[in-house]
Amino acid sequence: MQATYQAGYLIKDEYKIIGILGQGGSAITYEAISVKENRTVALKALSLRQAEDWKLIELFEREAKVLKQLNHDRIPQYIDYFTIDTESDRQFFLAQELIAGKSLATLVEQGWRFQESEGCTLLYLLTRQSPSELPLQRMRIDFRSKLNLGKQFADWLDLILAPAVEDRFTSTQEALDKLNSETSLSIKAPSGSAIVVKKNSNSLIFDIPPNKTPDIKDCLIYLVIMLGISIIFLTQRNTKDAQILWFILPVHAVVWTSIFGYKIIYPLILNLKIFIKRDAFIIAHDYKILKRKEHEATNKISRVAIDHRINKKSGEVIGEYCSIEAGIKRYKFGEHLSLPEKRWLVEEIRQFLREEIDPYKRFT
Repeated sequence: MQATYQAGYLIKDEYKIIGILGQGGSAITYEAISVKENRTVALKALSLRQAEDWKLIELFEREAKVLKQLNHDRIPQYIDYFTIDTESDRQFFLAQELIAGKSLATLVEQGWRFQESEGCTLLYLLTRQSPSELPLQRMRIDFRSKLNLGKQFADWLDLILAPAVEDRFTSTQEALDKLNSETSLSIKAPSGSAIVVKKNSNSLIFDIPPNKTPDIKDCLIYLVIMLGISIIFLTQRNTKDAQILWFILPVHAVVWTSIFGYKIIYPLILNLKIFIKRDAFIIAHDYKILKRKEHEATNKISRVAIDHRINKKSGEVIGEYCSIEAGIKRYKFGEHLSLPEKRWLVEEIRQFLREEIDPYKRFT
C-alpha cells in the first residue's frame, strides 16, 4: 500500500503522523502521536481501493475486534478503530499501543534468523520478507515456493496462517502439541463415531450412517412450543378471540412441526456418502424415500472448511456445517454431526487433497 499521509498530517483530528513503521502490499503502519492522550501509537491503515480482495477488509475488521477483547501485558493494547471516507476511497484504521524496541525488520537486517529446527512460528523470520510481500493463492500465503521446509512443519505453518480463525488451532497448547508430535497432523476419528472411512492412493470415501437417537435439545424445544400452544388454546378457547386463535394456533402448530420435524427426523434417516477421487467427487444423500447426488471435478476444489450458519436478524451463530467450495458452488453436508466429527472430516479431506491430488495447491 502506498503511503497516503506525510509526517505532520493530523488524522481524525487526533493522530499526528510521525513516520512509517512498516509497509506492505495492502496495508501500512504509521508511527503517530495521539494529541488527545499525548502518547505514541501504532496506526495501521488499509485502503479499500488498494485491497486485492474483500476478504482482506474482513480480516482487518476481525483483527480489530479480537484485539479489543484481549488484555495481556505482552500484546499491544487496543486504542481505537475507525474509517475515513474520501471521494475515491475508504480507509480503515486500527490504533494500538506502540511498544518500544527493535522491529523484526531491524533484527533480520542485523543477521538474526531462526531456523525451522528452532520451532519459530513467525513467517517473517524464516523468509526475511513481510507476509504482505509474499504471493497469495486463494487468500492463503504461498510460503512453500520461497522456503524448503519439511512437510510436517509446512502443514503446521499452513494451519497457523489460515485466513479464517475457525480453521486454525483452537489453542496455543494444541499448536505446540502438534508441532512437537512426530505423528501426522490428521485429526484422529472422534471416540464413538460411527463414520466409516476408506482411504487409498486414489480415493477417499466416507460412509456416514443415520444417527441412532434424536437430538434431545430439539425434542425438548419442540415439546415446550407445542405445550405452550396447547395451553393458550385451552385457556383462551372460550374468549372473544377464540375464532382468531382457531386459525392462528393450528398454523403455528403446522409450521413448528415442519421445522422441528425436519430437524429431528432428518438425521435419523439420512445416510450420507462422500466419494473423493482424482477426477471427481460425489456427495450422495440417501433419505430412504429420496436420493440426491451432487458432483463436481476434484481439481476445481478451492476450499474445504467448517462454516457457520448465521441468524440473519440477530447475527448469532446457530449451527455449523462442512463445506466444499468448487468452482462457483458451495457443497454443504454434515450439519447433524458433532463438531469433533466435522473437524475430523474436514482435515481428512484437506490432507487427501494435499497429498494425493496436488501437493503444491493450497486448500483452505
